[in-house]
Amino acid sequence: MIKIRNLSKRYRKQTVLDRVCLDIPSGSIFALLGPNGSGKTTLLKSILGLVHPEPASEIWVAGRPVIGGTDYKKRIGYLPQFPKFPAHLKVSELIALFEKLRQSEGVHKEPLRRVMQVDGFWNKAFGELSGGMAQKVNILQCFMFEQALYILDEPTSGLDPQAAFSLKQWIREKKSKGATIVFTSHVMSEVDELADGRALMIDGRLDETLYASIQE
Repeated sequence: MIKIRNLSKRYRKQTVLDRVCLDIPSGSIFALLGPNGSGKTTLLKSILGLVHPEPASEIWVAGRPVIGGTDYKKRIGYLPQFPKFPAHLKVSELIALFEKLRQSEGVHKEPLRRVMQVDGFWNKAFGELSGGMAQKVNILQCFMFEQALYILDEPTSGLDPQAAFSLKQWIREKKSKGATIVFTSHVMSEVDELADGRALMIDGRLDETLYASIQE
């Protein structure tokens, strides 16, 4: 599903990603581990085309090049670590906006509203929500569409135990239907519970000694 070769990114004199090479198979749940500042989020944003890497970097999603391409984005659901959605919009308006941008109805919207218990604040402005509520809306906008690939940055952050349990069940269900899920996490028990494969990032590099490939 995802093939990365020689992925590098620098901000002025700081190297954030340093020649990262990584393969993530289709239909797997893959975890990116590492301390804050290790490059995990930059790697995810590079896959999404939100960060422009250095020349000679190569990224493919489902056989399509990310660098210079846009069509592949239609196949991806993205859950950012810090959702910065318009604060003045009601949750209902925000979800309608995502459907308009995707030019598609959120086929899983209703069951996710129930599972994540979003109905209780459906008509509240996003800026008035607590961190946990905002994360539930974030999950809804990501998973209400049927996608081939889901990229999740710290997906259980701020969630209560019941919501985190429901999310993990949803992730497993997506995998059972053939989707690929890539997520970052600081919680080893969560990684052990969900991930088929994992990679550890330290200072922008992949730690090859601790890179557990799904093919092994």
